[in-house]
Amino acid sequence: MTKGASDTPAVREPPLSGELRDQSDRIWTGLHAHPFLSELAQGVLPLEKFRFFLEQDILYLPDFARCIAMGAAKSATEAGTWPTPLTSGPTSPAAMGGRPGAPVSTRAPPTP
Repeated sequence: MTKGASDTPAVREPPLSGELRDQSDRIWTGLHAHPFLSELAQGVLPLEKFRFFLEQDILYLPDFARCIAMGAAKSATEAGTWPTPLTSGPTSPAAMGGRPGAPVSTRAPPTP
């Protein structure tokens, strides 16, 4: 752990984790700039595109919901029950209709 400018402890990221994160920045940016997410966040995604998405994921979504429910049930606090979307952009809690002030990931997409 290192000390930041304000003398509060700062967590140092493990070298491998940082390296892997740097290698995935291009992919991370591309995923979060995808037109599907932008249209969904803006409320202009055509219904047929959303329906197709749901039909593709119909086998995955119940297990995903179960996984989130198990995590929420095992969480020691309410803050631990929210998935970790981006802090801003089309997948932020506000853009996706989530709870204002809900905990979010500290990882923001890289600047293009």
